[in-house]
Amino acid sequence: MKTSFLLTGESNTMKKLGKQIQQLAGSPRNVLIEGEPGAGKTAVARQIHLSSKGRGKPFVTLNPFLSSDDEIKAILFHDEMKKEQRLPASQFPELIDGSTFYVKDIDDLNFSNQARIARFLEARNGKPRVRVVVTMKDSMRKCYEEGRLTEAFFKQLSTFEKLFVPP
Repeated sequence: MKTSFLLTGESNTMKKLGKQIQQLAGSPRNVLIEGEPGAGKTAVARQIHLSSKGRGKPFVTLNPFLSSDDEIKAILFHDEMKKEQRLPASQFPELIDGSTFYVKDIDDLNFSNQARIARFLEARNGKPRVRVVVTMKDSMRKCYEEGRLTEAFFKQLSTFEKLFVPP
């Protein structure tokens, strides 16, 4: 069952975006969505999740402005935090097979949290199978050139499928 999604606009760019969303919904690949603030990046991320096989699984959102370092650790390393009993991990959503981990405005993450997400991406080796969807207000290349992304994180993000949401 596919979830319908109405994109506003009938330009070739919007038609292409709609096709890309449907293609990515059927793929387990990680996704990087670029676009101006207010362009609808979160709606696109949610639609990818809702159109995927994992639509009934959690859509776990991380907003760098609203999340503390401890909250980020609890989401990324839920099992470790539970074992160490450093935080009541039950208060934080668990990333399980089929869930989507959505990081809003990843270009606002500090270097420590970039390293945490990089470690999560490297360590999971497909277990659990979690799709990672991230958004950026600026282009990945621009963020890297301005020193807002570490080289290692930039390389990892370079492997993601990319979408551009027009203004």
